[in-house]
Amino acid sequence: MHIFSDFSINYYDNSDLAELYRSQGKYEEAESLFQRSLGIIETKLGKDHPHVARTLNNMASGLYRGKYEAETLYKRSLGIYEKILGKDHPSVATTLNNLAGWYYRSQGKCEEAETLYKRCLGIRETRLGKNHQDVAQTLNNLADLYWSQGRYEKAKPLIERSLKIIENIFGKDHPKYITVMNKYS
Repeated sequence: MHIFSDFSINYYDNSDLAELYRSQGKYEEAESLFQRSLGIIETKLGKDHPHVARTLNNMASGLYRGKYEAETLYKRSLGIYEKILGKDHPSVATTLNNLAGWYYRSQGKCEEAETLYKRCLGIRETRLGKNHQDVAQTLNNLADLYWSQGRYEKAKPLIERSLKIIENIFGKDHPKYITVMNKYS
């Protein structure tokens, strides 16, 4: 009996190798493997499956520096997640966070990034709870956006809240806590 089908082995092998190539800066090789993974998963599961959305999100996050149209990939991923899982699902929040940070913020589109970070924060607080580590991450991302714009008074309460959540979950000696502290000191 086979636990994994040839489809899943090929998909995950290509996807994992694409991530490795991306981390090494081999964007053309990564793009080719991401495309192959996407083709495999779309053929097997259809174009509107959550695994397709995850693959699109990974492609956009992994290849945003290259010729890739990250915004198109993120928006397609977001559309699939919203259609299949609902507009307030944590996977929607993850895609919003990535679109805000990896794409809009890097393009200097700060208003768009702020809007998406706020929507992401609302979803995460509602679905995961106000003291979840993903809420802390989103608070920190939004604070970082404000800080980079010189909007320190808007950033400070978000930083403080993020630190409190991280401290309660991990403690003051954890690298996440120390990283946030060092970033704003």
